[in-house]
Amino acid sequence: MEFERRANFPHCLGAVDGKHIRVMKPEHNDSMFYSYKSFSVVLMAVADTNQGFVYVDIGSYGKDCDSTVFERSTLWTSIQTNMMT
Repeated sequence: MEFERRANFPHCLGAVDGKHIRVMKPEHNDSMFYSYKSFSVVLMAVADTNQGFVYVDIGSYGKDCDSTVFERSTLWTSIQTNMMT
């Protein structure tokens, strides 16, 4: 329980965040990648207390909100089906 020891944050296994990565406009003009002012894909990652990545998901549509990206990830599927290893 490193998060509790280092940050007084009990029962935490990792810190989750997302980042929009700008991409060139797709040739097929797919508006699913359009977010705010540009085209992007989303990178979502979970980091441990040593700033190491323990999970990374990249490629979600730029238009998707954080909760949608998380719910479509293999991490969420693993949590829901009790298949965490």
